[in-house]
Amino acid sequence: MWTGSHRSGLTLIEVLVALAIFFVLVAIFLPRTSEALQNQERADAPKRVAALIRTASSLAASQEVYVQVVHDPSRNRIYLARSARASGTFEELGPEYQVRLPPSVRVSPAGFTLLFDPRGILQSSSYPASITVGETTLSVSRWGEVR
Repeated sequence: MWTGSHRSGLTLIEVLVALAIFFVLVAIFLPRTSEALQNQERADAPKRVAALIRTASSLAASQEVYVQVVHDPSRNRIYLARSARASGTFEELGPEYQVRLPPSVRVSPAGFTLLFDPRGILQSSSYPASITVGETTLSVSRWGEVR
């Protein structure tokens, strides 16, 4: 005769119901989280580009080389390259000296290049140079200050 001892633990049905509820909640909230992350990436893009431009000016002065800030529209990124001479071959710096832009962020003028001389001064025909990243226009002074 069975004495009615108590069992501890969950049945397979209870575990499956709990998993079903969990996956429904994930399906509801995951798209919202993904959209929030994309919005944050779009909002941060101008700040990251401004920091990269300031880095280019500092790097040019500290290493006494020419440094370019280059927009590569085909790969939707902005990166730094350096050379010992203004007319020399520029070598791209590593991945830590680039900003990958979210696909929805547009840059104007597309394909721009800024050149900083070994004193860290922007070489341009007009100051300040203006670059639009997303909805934000960055103004770059002759000395690499970004507003």
